[in-house]
Amino acid sequence: MFTLNTAVRSIALPTLLATLSMAVTPLRAGTPADDKETRDYRLTMEKVQKYVTAATAIQADSKATRCMKDNELSSAPSLDAFEKKFNNCPGAVAIVKGAGLAPRELMVMSAVLFSGVMLVGMKKAGQIQKYPPSISPENAAFLEKNADKIGPMLQPLMKSEK
Repeated sequence: MFTLNTAVRSIALPTLLATLSMAVTPLRAGTPADDKETRDYRLTMEKVQKYVTAATAIQADSKATRCMKDNELSSAPSLDAFEKKFNNCPGAVAIVKGAGLAPRELMVMSAVLFSGVMLVGMKKAGQIQKYPPSISPENAAFLEKNADKIGPMLQPLMKSEK
């Protein structure tokens, strides 16, 4: 079955995963509650803008990036574990909060946003006929409607490999 966990694991995001690997990979062994939380999360353009602001700032901050790598955020088996590890990186926490997000929301949004973009792209390309239950109809509709705006916003995050 194609689930959010499957979708998230299959995403190749060079820089974002290099610097924000914790933001996507923890769901590989996520709990049913994590899956529900990510499915229930609703994207908005304002949230996407905050996400891009936070991710860009984290990429530019070598201390925040180093702390995230040192704390092995990508090995967090759940949202709760991710949040605990992320909070050990005060610089990254300050960046995320300064952008108007909570660390947990950054991780949830990463999973929802990137798996959703991938699924919308797959549907548009005819690779899938309908969306799996891992993406809410609301997020699918939002991403379809705003693809021309969101794509360019995310592009710098995926291209700025250092």
